[in-house]
Amino acid sequence: MGWKWLLIIGTPAVAAGSLLPWATINSGAATDTNSGIDGYGVITLFLGVVTTFLLILKWRPGLERSVAITAVIIGLINLSIATFGIFDTSTIKGDNELLETSASIGFGLWITLLGSVAMTAGAVLALFSPPPPLPSSAPLMWEPSADPGPPLEVPPSYPPSQPLSFEPPSSPGFGSSSTPPGPSSPSPF
Repeated sequence: MGWKWLLIIGTPAVAAGSLLPWATINSGAATDTNSGIDGYGVITLFLGVVTTFLLILKWRPGLERSVAITAVIIGLINLSIATFGIFDTSTIKGDNELLETSASIGFGLWITLLGSVAMTAGAVLALFSPPPPLPSSAPLMWEPSADPGPPLEVPPSYPPSQPLSFEPPSSPGFGSSSTPPGPSSPSPF
């Protein structure tokens, strides 16, 4: 059941980390902070929110395996975006004669990366974990009993030894050629 905690913590962490700062660029006289939604963080935010909603549906029967596979795929996409963001930010260097530019990785990118790792690991564990056993107090669809009850009795006339016949009741107007009671106007049909 540890995979549930990885998913519960990992997916919102991806979405929250996408809103936080991903990079801080210092160019001597000025400092600029870029959040995740200024770039690829929009994708990780969207995928984190989608996965969170899918996981809410995960505990419904019949969706567990498909949602786990989807969470693995989304987790790997988020993981690759966060890894790309870390390598891309760490390569920003600008040497000018007047200004030296440097970039540092923001904590939002680290939260997105760790959330992606937790989400992917939790989804993989959910995919390969056996289903939980039913509690002993769970009702069964059919519960055998010690006393099966009286045996079923078959009527002695089954199958019938004589064919069944049907005789219509004899009543005035039924089956006779007399005109039925009712309006005397001709029928439109």
